[in-house]
This record gives sequence, structure tokens and C-alpha cells, in this order.
Amino acid sequence: MILDVGESVSQVKPPFFLDRLLPRLREGLNADAILNTLSDPLPGDTTAAIVNDRWSALRQDPADDSRWEPTVFEQLDLVTDAIHRATGLPDDQRTVVFRSSGSHAPSCSERDNSSEPDGFAAERGIPHADLRWHNIATAGEYKKKMTMADIDDNRKKLMWSLSHMMRDDVRRRFAFGYTIENTTMRLWFCNRSEFIVSLPFDFMKERYILVHFILSVMYADPADLGWDPTIVRHRCAYTGTFYYDITVHPEGKATEVYRTKQVLANIGAEAPLGRGTRVWRAVKLVDGRESDIVVAIKDSWIDSDRKREGDIDQMIKASAPAGSVHAKLFKKYMLRIECYGDVIVNNVKDETDALHRRGVPIPAEDGRLTLSIHSPRVKLLSVRPVVNAVPNLSNQRTLEEQEQEQPILCYSAKTHHRTVFRDVGKPLHNEKSLQIAFRALRNLVYLLKSLHACGWVHCDISSGNILLVNGELKLGDFEYAKHEGDQTGHGVRTGTPYFMSTEVDGRKYHYLHHKRVVEPTKKSRADRLALMDPHPAPKPAESTAALKAPALVATPRMSATLSFIYNPLHDLESVWWLSLWALVARRYVQQPDDDPEQFFLACRNQSTFTSLVFYSRGNRFECMRIHGTFQDHVNTLALPAVKAAAAHLEFIRATLTEYFTKAEQAVENIKFATVAAQRDAGGASLYDRMFDALDDITKLMEADKREVKVLDNSFTFAKRNRDELEAGTDRNALSAVDLTGITQPIGGLSAPQDDLNDRPKKSRKMANMPSTPGAGPSGSNG
Repeated sequence: MILDVGESVSQVKPPFFLDRLLPRLREGLNADAILNTLSDPLPGDTTAAIVNDRWSALRQDPADDSRWEPTVFEQLDLVTDAIHRATGLPDDQRTVVFRSSGSHAPSCSERDNSSEPDGFAAERGIPHADLRWHNIATAGEYKKKMTMADIDDNRKKLMWSLSHMMRDDVRRRFAFGYTIENTTMRLWFCNRSEFIVSLPFDFMKERYILVHFILSVMYADPADLGWDPTIVRHRCAYTGTFYYDITVHPEGKATEVYRTKQVLANIGAEAPLGRGTRVWRAVKLVDGRESDIVVAIKDSWIDSDRKREGDIDQMIKASAPAGSVHAKLFKKYMLRIECYGDVIVNNVKDETDALHRRGVPIPAEDGRLTLSIHSPRVKLLSVRPVVNAVPNLSNQRTLEEQEQEQPILCYSAKTHHRTVFRDVGKPLHNEKSLQIAFRALRNLVYLLKSLHACGWVHCDISSGNILLVNGELKLGDFEYAKHEGDQTGHGVRTGTPYFMSTEVDGRKYHYLHHKRVVEPTKKSRADRLALMDPHPAPKPAESTAALKAPALVATPRMSATLSFIYNPLHDLESVWWLSLWALVARRYVQQPDDDPEQFFLACRNQSTFTSLVFYSRGNRFECMRIHGTFQDHVNTLALPAVKAAAAHLEFIRATLTEYFTKAEQAVENIKFATVAAQRDAGGASLYDRMFDALDDITKLMEADKREVKVLDNSFTFAKRNRDELEAGTDRNALSAVDLTGITQPIGGLSAPQDDLNDRPKKSRKMANMPSTPGAGPSGSNG
């Protein structure tokens, strides 16, 4: 998690935090007056809350107190109680109550978790034993000492707690926290755009800041503490599960309310920063009653300056002439949108800068707080979901190298937005039938052909954005789609790096200095089928000349001011990566006639293949661009249908690189429609070649009839691999069965007994939360 926020967070002075981030003090409350009141005993007390210029509940600094740490900081409950009594307000006027954690860990709504904060402010009236994370408004971490180890531990745990609050509670828009080391305190804030921390202050001496903080939180409106008033939580009396009534505010129209029935995707909400996308199957409420109108509702935080997905959908469809093939394909294969609108909280648009920060920029003079990552090992980093930084193509880099190379990550200001879709389906990664999956990918190619011909690119092709509705393709998540004339830039986008074009991942053209090859002449299906033979007979030199001994063409000269622009070829490369992922990064179901040990070994080779190809920028780059590399990997595959399908993908790869090379001979003049219309010597377009190859794979899968297991979270294998890398595991020593689903020892080879989907419980020491791909309309991120 610390890596994903850029290893540093914005700092502000305490007055800025009090005035611009915390809830405004309730009318009638005056922090100065209440602080003065605390110097005298309150009614019923014999001792004042402040004695000898310090809080009387803590007679000595925590660092000098020999008692157990929780016992020492439990005395802060006396301080917060005194502040409340000094207001003269009754107990039921408090929104939340400050408490020390004790030994009870709050329960989670949807996840297993055994972590607990040292202190917190929770909704009033909830018994400690019934406390859940979604009841917590503010989390805190304490340490008696102020060593660097203590400080780092507090920061990591507090950031994890804030992240967990954001992901566990679907109503959570932002969250507050605090850390204390001895008498030094910092205030924390996070939303979907940023983490902000105050400069340190001494809560024993600078008592006004503490009093203001307690008063602001204790009596705040729930919406000002980060809870979403447009989502109403209910609990099913029979199952104990939660469901929600969600209000949508279509611009210029009456509000609509939908009741959730099933979570379709929520992996986008795992990381604290980013879109925080959640998707539910829901029904429309009419006069407060459930109707038979079933929809999918997407709740996410989009870049404030981007066009809304519903607007883009209308613009794309309007760009196709009425009655044209393009218009028909858009109608058939694009998700239908019911309504959409920005979320309105207390009559104001819910935005991370204008509302949460009240429109005031963070002062630059206060700098940033660097977050340390201490480890006894040199940590290895996998692909990071950041597309605005130039990549280092080395597979393994130390943290020190990363710090020198990586710029400060800046997430764009975001607006809370909801889109309601008429179509409800399942994402591609949840499809068991590879025949259906590849048929959808095949049809996707022609949908993209029409999209590109009309001057648009999708920019975020991933398995979660491809829905299957009754087995038919529906493409969604057009939030990042761009028209050819729109070249505006944005901050960090948390996408799905496994499916990105390698050029997009690096934000640079890779084929400008590429030796252009003569266009491949072997495009027939028979030629591609010949690649499937694991021991092919020697061929005449001329039959492989186009691939093995390319004729060279002059390399173009590059403009010194050339900027990187996304083009249709990048969409098509994403289809290739997605097709490869759909083929190899799956758990295949063992067939009755499979030899168990041979099947296990085949899956092991396939798992190794997947880890080598997908988990490194460098390996992805080599597979796509360096001829022969991908074919070498294909030769390690053992399942016949998989190897045969991979041969078709090798053909697509070679054809794609040729089109990239030709296009980048004049990269400044790439036109979307030109790419869509370009034909090869055989009269076929790139789209035709890709369609035919994917159609061949579809037929292979129809004949093979092998199915794959569906994972609750299809990206778990990637997350697990990343966890192991950050724990110092050798990339080549990864368990070979992680992707196979085999859970029984075979032939003397042991397999893990835990399901890959079992989420490990977070302990108090597990502070680094890995980043995850986000979720689109059906589960991708972006």
C-alpha cells in the first residue's frame, strides 16, 4: 500500500487540517472557551482535566510510564469524556464516542479481518462486542516511545486501518485517523485521491488542537465524517448479510433508488486511492417497493475533468451513421445505460477537492512526509499499476533504485459518480467455457474496428470490462474512451497492467527504431496449424524467410518533440494480452482421460509460462517485440489445445508488430480510420486477421470441450504473486500449482491445501496492503 501511494504523503500545518479537512464545529461550540473550562473541576469532579499545564489523566508522559501501553492510553478516554462534559451537551448529542480498543477486534462487513486499531471514534450506542469496522469514524494508533521503528509501525498500521475503513464500508467516502508517539500527535485524512497528514504537535502542550479535533469529530454530521447519506444500509433478518438502497441523481431528472441484491465486483475498492469501483446487481424501487426491473449499478470515483461514461456512450453512438454497420455493432455489443449522474451530498456534488478539501489546494511549502519501508531483505517489485512513469525494463529493482526513478505519484481530483446499466452479465474471467470466452474476444475485434473507424479508442480493454450476457459480448467501461481529437492528459490511473499495450505501459513508442520486417506472407490457417507440431520437420528456407530472416527497411527519423498518443493498435494489443491471459492464466478442469501426473506437469509448465510472461514489464516487452521469445515460451506448453491456440496467438503477435512498425514509420500522422482501413497484400485488414485467428481458437476450444475453474477473484493469482515478491520470494520459485487448482499430492509432488481464493487474515503487523487491479462495470479497474 505504501508503494502505491508513492511512498510519501502530503503534509499540512495543523490549522489547515482543522479548518479545511475536519468537520466544522457545531454551531454554539467554541474550542477556546471549552479549553478554558477544563482548567477548573467540572461538576462532580474534584480535579480539573488540566493540572500543572498538562492533562491530569496522564500524570506523566507515556514514555516515562512503566505500565502496559494500552493501560497508559486508556487514560485518553478520560480526556475525551471531560471535553464532552465541558460542552454541557447531553450524551445523545454525540455522533460518535472516542474509545480505546481493548482486546476486541471490530468485525468486518464482507471480509475476514482480525486487526484492530489502538483507539477509535465509533457510532454512539453500539456495544463494544458488536462493533464493526463500518461503525468506526476515526481510527488511532498509539506508541509509548518515539523511536523510528515505533513511528513507522504507527504510520503503517494507521494507513492500513484507513484503507480498511474505505474498502469495508460501501458508504465510506473519506476517513480520518490519528497517531500518537509519546506526546507527539499527527492527524490523518484519506479519500480516493490522496492521503494527507498534519505536521506533528504536542497534544500535552498544544491542547487547543486536540480539543478542536475531538469536538469536530464527536458532534459532526455523519456525512462530514465520510459516510454517504445517499446509501442506506439494511441487514437481512434471515441471513445477517447487508444490502443497500442507493440513490442515483440523473442530471436534470428525478432521483432513482435501487436496492442491491448481489455484489458483482468490488476489487476496485481494495486500494484506498483510485476509482474505488463497486458494482452490484440491483432492482429498481418504485414507491419504495421492489420492482421487476433488474439492473447493474456501478459506484465509482472518476477523474473530475473527464467526460462521464454515459455522455461518452451517447457520443460514440452518435458518431456512427444511422443504419450503418457501425451503428448496428454498437447497439449489439455495447452495454446499455439506463441512467447516470454525479452523487449529490447535502446539495453539493461529492468531489475530493471541492467538497472534501473545500476547494483549497494543499500548501506546497509544508512538503511531503516520506514513509519508510524497513525490511531485512532487498524487496523485489512487480509491475506497478502506474502509467505515467517511464518504466525500467529490468525484472528486479531494489527499493533504492525505485525511489530514484519514480516521480511523486499524483492522483487526479475525483468526483463520485454512479451509472446504471440495463444489461446484467458476468465478466469474461468468470466464464467457464473457453469457447464462449474466445467467441466474445473474436466479436470484440470487429466492435473495435467500428469504434476505431468512427474515431474512438477504448483505452481500457480488460477481462472485467467484457461482460457476457446470455453468452454474448457486451463491452463496458467507456470512461477512458477518447476521440481522436482529444489528447488531454490525467494523473495516475490504476488499471490492469497485465492487459495494457507495452507501449502504453511505458508511455513511449517501441517501434520507432525497430527494424521493419517485410510483411509476413504466411497467413493461411494451414501455415499457423503447422506451428502446433512440437517437432516440425525442417522447412525450406524460403518458407520461413518472412519470420526468421526479415528484410530490413530504413528506420524513420524521430521528431525531438514527439509526444506519446494512444492509438487503435494499442486497443488491439490489449485484446492479444487478454486472449493470452484467458488461455494460460486459468485453472483447467482435469478430464477423465487425462493422466493425472502428466496433467499436473502440464499445469505446472503453464503456470511457469504465465508467471514469466505476465509478472514483469521486461518479460512482457520481450514477448511482444522480440521475435522468437513468445514462441520459445509456447514450446513449453503441454496441453495440446492450449499449445495449438497459442500458435494462433503467435501469428497475431507477429502481425501486430508488423502493423506497429509500419504505423510508426510516420507516427505523427497515425489516423484512427487509416489503421482500421489498412489492408495487407492479401486484401485483409489487421482486424480480419485477428478475427480469423480467434475464430480458429474458438473452434479448437469447441472441439476440446475443456473447461476452466471460476475464481471468486480472477486476479488473486497476480495479487498472491506480488505478495510473495514483496516478501522476498524468488520469482522462479513460485508454486507451480497456484494456477492449476490441484489440491491433492500427485506422483510425489505436493500441492498446497489452501484454496487460492482464501484470503489470509490481516494481523496487526501486516501493514503493507498490496495494490490490486481496479474494477470496471464488471470487475476490472482502471
